[in-house]
Amino acid sequence: MIFERLPPYLHIAGYGETVGPWFADTLRMLGNEADQGHPGGDLIALRLSEIILAQALRRYLQGSEAQESALAGFTDPFLARALAAMHEDPARDWKVSDLAHEAGLSRSGFASRFAETLGVTPMVYLTRWRMQVAREALAKHGVSVGKAAELAGYASEAAFSRAFKAELGAPPSHFRLRSRQVE
Repeated sequence: MIFERLPPYLHIAGYGETVGPWFADTLRMLGNEADQGHPGGDLIALRLSEIILAQALRRYLQGSEAQESALAGFTDPFLARALAAMHEDPARDWKVSDLAHEAGLSRSGFASRFAETLGVTPMVYLTRWRMQVAREALAKHGVSVGKAAELAGYASEAAFSRAFKAELGAPPSHFRLRSRQVE
């Protein structure tokens, strides 16, 4: 969900100046690992590229562009705590009051701030996040629909299947079958 809200590219301005020496050093190390062909070089290059991506995301989120996007919730010190809690434990039986407590805000203040900043209510966001967690578990790990329902915080497989299809346009079994076809 986060990547869907990012702009088509992230521009790291001030290469070599304001970004700092870490960026040039990391790029140099990445190039060396890619060119050398040493055992484990691919893994190291992958991790270095993840560091560059994480730093680029950090700079973007700290900039003014992110404040005007749907990612602004992640830079809001109150909302970020509630978002982190949802992301860490999507299966929990969250209520708006629980999330408001995590954020350190009143229930109404939290709900209003969340909707204004992210463009959806906290519960709509949570449902979308849960469905992304379930979709990944089904598609990448081939878990059963029952297990995906559990990961997404649903006690009933039928209720989960209805919510999943409503959110993603296809039943959970469709994503599970796709994972088997890839294998």
